Amino acid sequence: MKPWKMGFLGAATDELAIWAGETVVEKNIQSIGVPFLGSAKAISMMGLRSEVEIESWDLQYVCSLIINDLFNAQEPKRNIDKPRLLRGPTFEDRPFDHMSDRVAGLIDYIATTGTGYERLALATAIVGCTHRGRLDSWMENRQDSALWGTFQNRLVKQEGYLGLPASFTHYENDFYSSLPDRSYDLLYIDPPKIITNTDVYSTTFRRLNRMIGPDHQHMEFDRWSKYDYTGRMRGVLDNVQSKHMMFVYTSDVRPGISTLKILFEDYGELVEEKRFRHRARIDYGLLYRRTA
Repeated sequence: MKPWKMGFLGAATDELAIWAGETVVEKNIQSIGVPFLGSAKAISMMGLRSEVEIESWDLQYVCSLIINDLFNAQEPKRNIDKPRLLRGPTFEDRPFDHMSDRVAGLIDYIATTGTGYERLALATAIVGCTHRGRLDSWMENRQDSALWGTFQNRLVKQEGYLGLPASFTHYENDFYSSLPDRSYDLLYIDPPKIITNTDVYSTTFRRLNRMIGPDHQHMEFDRWSKYDYTGRMRGVLDNVQSKHMMFVYTSDVRPGISTLKILFEDYGELVEEKRFRHRARIDYGLLYRRTA
């Protein structure tokens, strides 16, 4: 089985996700805490055993759809049979340049009348219609017929991830404001990444979540800064106990991997380090045995 994909340019490599899943088997991990669910790529590989329990947090509406309407669902719930147009928030706001009236109207129609399963397919279709999956500008040749075709394709591809064996519990909430009162076998940490001074997610992902969820128009994401990054990491590690910690990171971001390694050494012993080539960068997978 291949890892689940949202199509984001910055998502981790398939190899890293597969390694995470293999580690869960090798270490006989049965409970996993995930403070920042994100695209859930690695989580799809960790959730392939029925004895595994995964508890996750994320403010993104799309994350709730991944867990509740895909991984936890047993069958695809469908409501839309043909493309229609509706004038709604996306039509009015035009979150991307080069987005036509018909594209915006189709997005509003699916987001307003579609099921959670269909809204998730819409989200991945939107990503696929932006330049290189960056969620920053719409490809001019991806008009309503192309969007509809991509949406239909995504509906079919999603079926392979329905009803994953693990037990999933997800909270559409900020992890720091709803800390769990328990310990885990594994704490899986894949935090937002910072290329300049602040994270690359808070703006673009807020845009996506508002497009697919008309009832999430006022959703706000807390912006991460390079100045408070280590403090945020300690806010996780100081408050949640686990036998193991898996930290996922990448090169060419701030702070650098060496700084985060020093931080994690205050809490555990590094037992495995993986490096995966990802275009021009390196993705890191670090496994720690908790000692503090």
